[in-house]
Amino acid sequence: MATVKLLLKLNKVNKDGESPLYIRITKDRQSKFISLGITLHPDQWDEKTSR
Repeated sequence: MATVKLLLKLNKVNKDGESPLYIRITKDRQSKFISLGITLHPDQWDEKTSR
């Protein structure tokens, strides 16, 4: 079974102070990160609800 989670990569901040949004897919303990091409300010992201 695979798990899917949305993540905001705070360690990759651009010059406007925005961070990229990634999707993490984990299957058989192997993770793959895929960029969604969306950048957000950290104050626009809620880590608990992933929204």
